[in-house]
Amino acid sequence: MCALSRRAWLMLGAGSPAAASLTRPLRFLGKLEKRAAGMGASSSLDLFVRSRSRVAHPHALVIGAMPVPDLHDELTAGVRLSDPLQTMMLVDFAGYLADNNLVKVDRASMGVSLEIRCPLLDHRVVEFAWSLPLAMRVGPAGGKRILRDVLARYLPQGLFERPKRGFGVPIATWLRGPLRDWAESLLDERRLLNQGILEPAAVRGIWRRHQTDWCDCPELVWNLLMFQAWLDSPGAVSQIAH
Repeated sequence: MCALSRRAWLMLGAGSPAAASLTRPLRFLGKLEKRAAGMGASSSLDLFVRSRSRVAHPHALVIGAMPVPDLHDELTAGVRLSDPLQTMMLVDFAGYLADNNLVKVDRASMGVSLEIRCPLLDHRVVEFAWSLPLAMRVGPAGGKRILRDVLARYLPQGLFERPKRGFGVPIATWLRGPLRDWAESLLDERRLLNQGILEPAAVRGIWRRHQTDWCDCPELVWNLLMFQAWLDSPGAVSQIAH
């Protein structure tokens, strides 16, 4: 894997005329590239942040932007945890859970006037969970050890010992299908050049890599599209100026 340079990998990917007929191999190579990038991590926390980041160098997407702080630095400021795994859990708890999972559940439930409660997030349950040693929370079989043990008393193992199933929409498929022309117009290179905000080469590179299935990154592409769509709204440019 390390014998191939990054340039060689990219030449095999987004710029290849035969890319459309190599969907699965390209996706595999894209995953290999992401794994290879993790080899340069300076620590287990750095590796964790790289694995959760949608883009390795976000400041490279915005013209004249400065490097942004690492996610774990923002979420764990002032917190001292001896075990890196504890810090990873904190980053997920304070970041992904609060800013992603709970937000989506709240919006979806309120959309149909449904009240949702999360009993496992009661502060007493959370405090008790954080007081437990790691060995009681994570084991060879995975996380949620106590919950798994409790469920095993009442339910067949096959009902809870199985892969997670999410509720994501097929954005990747839409962006390669019915939404492709719309997305292409928003990410047009001339448009990006005229706006002078996003780096055209970087954005176009992400878009091409997604279209060829070299890098399946619909969330990042969607973020770029939402920003571009917002720029079309009245007053958007004046807000950026201020």
